[in-house]
Amino acid sequence: MGLTMSFFCRIPKPMTQQDKNVLRAIQYCGSQKKLAARMGCAQQQVSKLLNDQRAMTFEWALRIEDATDGHVGADELLPPLAEWRKGKCRKLATTRKRSESI
Repeated sequence: MGLTMSFFCRIPKPMTQQDKNVLRAIQYCGSQKKLAARMGCAQQQVSKLLNDQRAMTFEWALRIEDATDGHVGADELLPPLAEWRKGKCRKLATTRKRSESI
């Protein structure tokens, strides 16, 4: 009789630039819990952002920027935001103008 064993091990994924920036924000605030408190959300949300279980949106990027007093910029967390701020992303800019005028 052969012995069969299955091992489930989690292979760590390489850190993306976004992961590194979220980690910088955590380090700046001292912990995930402290960053979450400054962002006005639960610690689990920060963990999900760090582990790519939650997509980085404009709102999350701006909350992190505010929570870190600008030490981690929203532009670093979400490159399309930088393009939008520079006016390169016309579609987002025109969409925002239309919704503001309503």
